[in-house]
Amino acid sequence: TDDNKCNMDGIRAFLNNKANTGDVQFRTDCQIYKTRLGVEAGAKELKRKVDGWKSAGVPKVDLVVHSMGGLVARYYIEKLGGRDSVRSLTMMGTPNLGSNWATAVCSAWIQVALLDIFHLLDHPYDQGACDMVPIVSPLLIKLNVFPGSHAGVTYNVLTGWKGQSKVVLPPNDCIVSVLSATGLAFPTELFPKTLLGSPVLHVDVDLATAFVGCGPSGIGEPNDPGVRARVVEILLAS
Repeated sequence: TDDNKCNMDGIRAFLNNKANTGDVQFRTDCQIYKTRLGVEAGAKELKRKVDGWKSAGVPKVDLVVHSMGGLVARYYIEKLGGRDSVRSLTMMGTPNLGSNWATAVCSAWIQVALLDIFHLLDHPYDQGACDMVPIVSPLLIKLNVFPGSHAGVTYNVLTGWKGQSKVVLPPNDCIVSVLSATGLAFPTELFPKTLLGSPVLHVDVDLATAFVGCGPSGIGEPNDPGVRARVVEILLAS
């Protein structure tokens, strides 16, 4: 999740209700990090969080992540030795190969940084967006051209495919294409629109979704019952 809030509270509540999990009691936590500081910084924060759980006697964790959080988790697992501490990684709408929307956001923030000649802004640059620029991002090159090992960690991808974005290669979930979510041929499952017509997995960028006609927005996590139920199945099978 990002900044000062946990945008995965809905799915945490679902997992914490034993009526949804076959009477299995999950222990859940939420990792908060600043997306503008980038993937690597987020991965280091995640490492500190997991190390804390291990110190408390938890041998391995299952990571359930959304969007950029998948890149953060992959960096932790593949580059920071996290594979010894993680049992499974479930990525929902993660731009494993980047997103064209990130290109636009990154370009805008670079211009802001260049104009901030008096250094009035605390952090006039969105490293997280620039980390997700397709093809040229050094972060994505590090993860996809020179990937580290995730041996022993089960990867799963859940992604939407009925978004109407013309900016992102179809099929997509408005922000991330299915091709990008699949990444390095990770096992991928597609989810259609919800009953309300909102694309599953990415309806959290208000301006973008309104501009491309992708339907109602306003949530920052997968809010579809089918997605949540599938997450439980994955965790129980891990």
